[in-house]
Amino acid sequence: MIIHAFRAMLESLLSIDYGGSLGTIDIAHKAVHDGEAYSVHHRANVAASEYVRLAISAPALDDARLHMKFHVSASESAVLRVVEDVNITGGDSLEICNRNRNSSNASGVPSGSIKAGDSSGTALTWTNGTSPKDIDGEFIHSGKHTGGASNGFTMEWHLKANTTTIIDVASEAANNDISVKAFWYETP
Repeated sequence: MIIHAFRAMLESLLSIDYGGSLGTIDIAHKAVHDGEAYSVHHRANVAASEYVRLAISAPALDDARLHMKFHVSASESAVLRVVEDVNITGGDSLEICNRNRNSSNASGVPSGSIKAGDSSGTALTWTNGTSPKDIDGEFIHSGKHTGGASNGFTMEWHLKANTTTIIDVASEAANNDISVKAFWYETP
């Protein structure tokens, strides 16, 4: 009985044909193949003390559980903060892109739930919610980036349902080209 259950589980995990050989892939990589991985990005050139922001309003757990990684790069020095439970105003809604370009699957994140803004374009402001929490942050040196998508599970966040989280990048130099990307896969 246990052997049959294990075999059924193993067969369900092996959704990619490796020509008869046994192969394993990371769950996030499998999500891309299955058309259940998504991304958004925003880029702007800002001056010192200005910002680039990305806000994600995670849906209820019944809609989608977001396993998110983010990647931030800056041509000059910047400071990154990731704050959970915020209220946002403004920003432009971003189009969610399925990372499997051959899949027609749609994200469980409702349209308009991910917004971006920056000091040089559409403003996106935020204030603390009822229980704000800084969940991540780091200093980004000139011409460098966060570990983000290449850092495996160490940079993966299972975002809190029904909560808005903001990725806030503050420039510390003039003429700073900043890019913020969010990648995620969804589980029911």
